[in-house]
Amino acid sequence: ARLLGHGAARVAHGSNQESGVLRAATAAHQRTSLSSLHLAYADAGLFGVHLVGEGSEMRAAVRAAHGALLDTAAQGVRAGAALDGAKNRLATDLLQAAENSDCLVSQAVREGEAGGVLTAAQRALDVTADQVTDALRAVVAGRAAMAAVGDIGDVPCLEEVLQ
Repeated sequence: ARLLGHGAARVAHGSNQESGVLRAATAAHQRTSLSSLHLAYADAGLFGVHLVGEGSEMRAAVRAAHGALLDTAAQGVRAGAALDGAKNRLATDLLQAAENSDCLVSQAVREGEAGGVLTAAQRALDVTADQVTDALRAVVAGRAAMAAVGDIGDVPCLEEVLQ
């Protein structure tokens, strides 16, 4: 999720300038904010793309984001600065979350099989481009769902996006 452009802006009320595959795909849509999310549980997981913007831009933005996911899955993730940056952001987020004793991530890292926050951060740094590609391909091959709130007149139906 970090490689695709994950999470909110690091500065409250600031623009989210974090790079990512999805953000690059929707760059033409100036009034659209996009991020990816990933929720992992012991027996299930959820990956999603969150778009916020003007109703009139949603059709193109949804298609651009979906196209970027499909293209990246088909071509594979390449090793390089984008992947290294995503791994570094994830490792940093793990280390920062562990500093907050009230944080669930901190508790999970301390109690989990990872052997501590440093081990978890090192595992994040050790992820390969092939592993990320395999995970993305699993996401793209999984069941899709879509929800919309607000001015949904220009939001395409899920079937339209998946064609």
